[in-house]
Amino acid sequence: MRTALRTAVATVALLGAVALPASAAFAAGSHAVTPASARAATPAGADARYDGYKLYVAPGTLAVLRNVPSDGGPQVWLRAVSTTWQQTDGWGGRVLALLDRGHTTATVGGRTYRLTGVAHARPMLEITAQGGVDKHLLPEKGQVGTLVRTVKAVDGSYVKIYRIADRDYRGENVYRQDSFGTLHAKGATAGGQHNGVYFALTPAGQAYSWTGNVNAQKKTGTYKLPNGVLAKLSKKGSVWAVQLVRAGHPGPVRSVPDGSPATAAQDGDTIVVLNGDGTFSNHVVGAAKQAPGVYLGA
Repeated sequence: MRTALRTAVATVALLGAVALPASAAFAAGSHAVTPASARAATPAGADARYDGYKLYVAPGTLAVLRNVPSDGGPQVWLRAVSTTWQQTDGWGGRVLALLDRGHTTATVGGRTYRLTGVAHARPMLEITAQGGVDKHLLPEKGQVGTLVRTVKAVDGSYVKIYRIADRDYRGENVYRQDSFGTLHAKGATAGGQHNGVYFALTPAGQAYSWTGNVNAQKKTGTYKLPNGVLAKLSKKGSVWAVQLVRAGHPGPVRSVPDGSPATAAQDGDTIVVLNGDGTFSNHVVGAAKQAPGVYLGA
């Protein structure tokens, strides 16, 4: 797990930048970025078996994610590969562990791998190590998408952005060749938090990252954000929810079960990422002033 590159000050940035050809070299990690179609290659034919989506999750360890319920999924195959593994090397390698509906946890090389949400539509691989927890959604066949650009985050990591369809994008957070989490924005903005850095991916394929601006009180009620937009935090049972209100006009309610991965709410230039523990961070796109919301009361 990387931690050294995380900044402690409140920094805000639009994930920067320029579209790269899908085959362009990835500057930070000195390895090639290959198109998603190559990374999750499926043999020709409508009935061909889906090989899965490949993630290099630890030195010498490759995770192959398969989410095809009709073919034994969701599954995560952990395989031993070379420490110099590249995306073009494929997924062949000795099987270290297999996670599926009947066996959801394994420990390999000091890391604990857990397959969650196997009974739901969005299964996830959680990887726990000394530096924290990384979480990866298991994309279904056809949801891997086509790489459209690679952009840099505020902590020096990168986000690879894949287009699946109109208003449907997926982002993968990587540093060097290691993958640290994924977001899937289908029709609404998705958000997440990795080691104190917040990420948001819009259904138009725009990505943002920032640190700080955290409201850690876990107090339900109304918060006033720096631009005057209100964020209403609530909890019903074990589910946290947030709703943005601009000039008296409420936006959609976005919710997340207690202890689950984050969700996000967006209204124009205002984004809130709500964690599964009730804490949240806010970001105003393009604003010079960035600060946590001020609690106004229940």
